[in-house]
Amino acid sequence: MRRLNRNRAGALQVVDPLLTEIVRSYRPEGFIYDRIVSDIKVQTFTGEYVVFDDQYWYTNEVETETEDRAPSREVDYEWMKETFSTRRHSLKVSFTDDEVEQAGQSGVFDLEKDKAEFLAHRMKLAREIRLAKLLLPTSDGGQLNDARKSTPANNWNTPDATIEADITAAKLDVYDTIGIDLNTIVIPFKVAYAMAMQEDIRNILAAQISGGSRNFLEVGDRVLPEVIHGMKVVIPKGTQKDDAREGGTPDKKEIWGDDVRLLYVDPNAGRYKPSVMKRFLHTPPTIKRWENDDPDVTYIRQHERHDEKVVARDAAHVIRRVLS
Repeated sequence: MRRLNRNRAGALQVVDPLLTEIVRSYRPEGFIYDRIVSDIKVQTFTGEYVVFDDQYWYTNEVETETEDRAPSREVDYEWMKETFSTRRHSLKVSFTDDEVEQAGQSGVFDLEKDKAEFLAHRMKLAREIRLAKLLLPTSDGGQLNDARKSTPANNWNTPDATIEADITAAKLDVYDTIGIDLNTIVIPFKVAYAMAMQEDIRNILAAQISGGSRNFLEVGDRVLPEVIHGMKVVIPKGTQKDDAREGGTPDKKEIWGDDVRLLYVDPNAGRYKPSVMKRFLHTPPTIKRWENDDPDVTYIRQHERHDEKVVARDAAHVIRRVLS
């Protein structure tokens, strides 16, 4: 197991000022939570919302033509209720006056600011992990309709992959079910890279580049087009987590795995709009700072209260484990 000479922020030592211009930090990035989830503000910890049975909106079993002086035929609909239940999420960091002063002498740290940013980052990491889990079928521990999932006949990093056919089938599965044209496709970075290198997709991308002779990977930091089959391409790049306990062997994994999620996302969705994911927000992210006198410790806590919930279970399709 690799071991490093580690220092706690609470055990800082003054460092050579000649080295203070070099600070290295690897950290996950590329979070997509805010691009998928939109908020509904609520005043209570728990509550209900109405869900209409779609059969009443599609059915055509009643003739609308009416004879003179004949009564109009009556139609109606039914609905059911689903619930939300907000939960409190919080983390805190701490430091002492001595640690802040010593960190300032080092020329490297603005300890209070750095710890506050670290705290916000850890909260963002936790919510990204929660979102990726929720956007899976129920049989895999998520909240999406288990009927709206598939697996590719051939993995997407193989020469025999039928990527376009798999995407088309998934998109039409949702369209045939609820009449919605999906508008967002979430493709983890390693999946996107494998897609770009697959021969059929490579030829399509190469043909889209002016002149046709340039390598399509030269177009910039994106390995795929911004839109595929009318869906905005969202690539979580650098979104990794480490499930190992502190001090253990690193166990980094992609938060979004190798699953491709086709979604209907509408941040402005109002009444009757089936955007797949909502956050019932009671308390937005809030920072609280307080001090203890003995021992002399300052704490910073971020807390929020909400329920992240899939509210349109059929407005998504997951293509599971597309890589071999």
